[in-house]
Order: sequence, then C-alpha cells, then structure tokens
Amino acid sequence: MVGDLLAVQLKGVESMKWIDDGSVRKGQTPPIKTSTARYWLGLSVPVFVFVVDLAVGRVFFTQAQHSLRRQYGKLETQKTLSLPIRETDNLSNDGLVTFTRSYLMQKGFASFCLYSEEVVSHALDFAHFIKRHRGQPDAGAVTVQTHLRFRNLINACEHSALYSNSLFNVDSMKYNYRAHQKNFRTHYADLHSNIVGYALTKLSDIFPAILRSIVWTIATDEHDYWEQYDPIFLGLCTSESIAQLIDEVELSLQ
Repeated sequence: MVGDLLAVQLKGVESMKWIDDGSVRKGQTPPIKTSTARYWLGLSVPVFVFVVDLAVGRVFFTQAQHSLRRQYGKLETQKTLSLPIRETDNLSNDGLVTFTRSYLMQKGFASFCLYSEEVVSHALDFAHFIKRHRGQPDAGAVTVQTHLRFRNLINACEHSALYSNSLFNVDSMKYNYRAHQKNFRTHYADLHSNIVGYALTKLSDIFPAILRSIVWTIATDEHDYWEQYDPIFLGLCTSESIAQLIDEVELSLQ
C-alpha cells in the first residue's frame, strides 16, 4: 500500500464492550454524526475508523464506507449511528491482512459499480463465451474480438469478486500478458488460445458464484444504498427473473 491514500478517524474508549456472536466477538464504534457519515461516503479515498481500547492498549478498526452502505437507511432516520467492529479486526499481524483487504475492497468500489452491472446484464453471453473458449489448445493467437472480450470478462469478474468477497483464483490480465511475453519471447501484447482456454477453464468453475455474490451484495447486503443510487440495477438484481438467469448460467457451464 506504499503511496496509496486513506483517511482515518481516530476515537478512544475506556474499554470496548464485546458481544459473543458465534466464533467472533463484535463491538461498535462510538456514535458518529450522520452528517459526517455522508461526507465520508462522498470521499474518493477509503475511510477507516480506528478505536483505541485504553484498557488493553489495542487499536481496532472498521472500514467506514462499506459499513455505511450496509446500513444506509439509518442515515435518513437517525442523527448518529455506530459502525460494527470485530474483535479480530485490530492492528496486529493477522489483523493487518484484513485491513489491507478492506482497503482494497473500498478502493475498488468504483470499479465494482462499473463492472458488476456488466457481469449481471451480460451473464448468459459471458457464460456462452466461457464455454466456447475454455480448455482450448494452442492454435495460435486469438482474434482481436476474442482478445478484447476475454480481457473485459476477466477484468469485470476480478473487480466484482474483490468487492463482493467472492473467490477469484484466475490469473489477472497483467499476469496473462507476462506469460505470453515469456512463452513467445515477444513484447507484443497478444494472447494465444491456450492461455485464454486455461483461464476460462478456471473461471468456469467460479463464475456462477461471482454472479450470486454480486446479486446478494446489491439486493440484500447494501439494498438501501442501491435503492438510492442505482434503482435500475437494484431492480434487475431483485427481479423474479434473476434466479432463473443464474440457473441458466450454471446449466450452460456444465
């Protein structure tokens, strides 16, 4: 994260109050003005709330914008609100892994907004493309149309999976280009059918799950936020036809 920007709101409490919730204990930040929360949502950099527990000398954190989108409806009805914090989300070695992922998730939110809509609205076309090109042997460079379609699909799924917390174990486009340059000893950004086929074979196994995660994020986890900012996309993700679409995608990839 060297060179990246973020904003931090630092708060302190005498002692955090934790509630057992299964395997992870959960607490809350001190109250935050909804006017401040709205300001944070408008910032282009990730905002974190750090809470110092003076009793134990530890710092806990939560990613503000993501938490606010999940309880967006409260901004209309309350003057203050608190954000949830997990006891495991602290600035220890293990907690820093979660901190970095939370930072990257919020940093990629604008890309999620762009690409998630594309994944959902073109899901069946993407599934047919995956099925048609997965597992292909090396038959030379793919066409420009296939190259651009593949690049768009990989980028869309990668950014959508990051924010919706879905598995993405497919090589990035940056890696695919490097693999081509190494294998064929050229600086030209081309792709051969075997590289495309291998990546799409892996994507075939996880594409329906990415689609489901996007729909759940929009329709359930952040429903009130999307109702305000993109009701058309929310309508698609909550429509009666969305379950049928996902079933058709899964069937087409079998």
